Amino acid sequence: MPSPEQIAWAKFRVTAMIACAVAIASVLVYLRLGGAEFLQPALTVHTYLIDLSGLEKGNPVRFNGIRVGKVTATALSHSPDPQKVVRVDMLIVRRYAKSIPADSTAVVAAEDVLGDKFVDINTGKSTRQMEQDAVLVSPPPKQFNQADLIKTGRDILARMDSLFADIEAGRGAFGRLVKGEEIYDSMVKKVADFQKEIRSATSKDTPIGQLIFDEEAYKKIRKPLLDMDHALAELQAGHGAGGKLLNDPAQYERLRKSVGDINRMVADLRAGKGQAGNLLKNDELYDRVDRMVNSLNAQVDALNSGQGALGQLMTSTSLYESLNGSMKNMRDGLKDFRTNPKKFLYLKVF
Repeated sequence: MPSPEQIAWAKFRVTAMIACAVAIASVLVYLRLGGAEFLQPALTVHTYLIDLSGLEKGNPVRFNGIRVGKVTATALSHSPDPQKVVRVDMLIVRRYAKSIPADSTAVVAAEDVLGDKFVDINTGKSTRQMEQDAVLVSPPPKQFNQADLIKTGRDILARMDSLFADIEAGRGAFGRLVKGEEIYDSMVKKVADFQKEIRSATSKDTPIGQLIFDEEAYKKIRKPLLDMDHALAELQAGHGAGGKLLNDPAQYERLRKSVGDINRMVADLRAGKGQAGNLLKNDELYDRVDRMVNSLNAQVDALNSGQGALGQLMTSTSLYESLNGSMKNMRDGLKDFRTNPKKFLYLKVF
């Protein structure tokens, strides 16, 4: 036999389940009756139509694409006016009704060809707002002239009959293609000529044919592509100077720093900073350097012309031979000294 605690727990669970079911049912009823529209203050408005066109109770009412209410009732109006055969009652939420002009119109529209119908309110130009029990005018549907429609259909059928008659008689380009042999033979000949040109272009004697059939020509074209692919693979793998530059941030930063230093040096030169900048900007310093260079050029010219002792040494053969002989005698004397130093260190005692 269950204890009182178990009975109480079972009653609590049953009560909680019933409460959840009632809450779910209330939400469903609330949504079915229009959701927020069911609790919000609303206005009742009417419109008259020639035909409902599939409109039913509960269908939405929209204004500029926004749902502002729903259809509450549809019935015959019993009005002698042929434009007011059906009466449609609508419930419009009051906060939306403030934005709908009183001279707005209502028409029946659909989402697509097979979609549900809804009442579409087209905005008017009046400054007055729509009020309770207002009647929205429904413009009459566009009428088609059946005589014009039948005449247009007959014209289309006549043109189609004339077209087929021309084809049957072989008139016109399409008729000659269907019935005649000239255009057909011309098209067949063009296709045959095109095939012949393709075969001649792809023969082994032509460059294209050699590319297709000759293995050597294929390898010549394929080798640069393979070399390029290999070079790209080496770059991606980080091999070589280019690969290290792409993959090593340190080298990239060093290169970036060097470029920055060069830019700064060029900027300093332009601004006249430093010795090189002063040389570019200072005319007096430039003249001094120019005089020094001219003096150096004059001295070099004097040497080349044999002026002075150093110039004579460079240009005079006899002076060079004499100096060369002296150097040779000195070299021989040093060699004898190293070979037999006693010969030169001998002391004679009296």
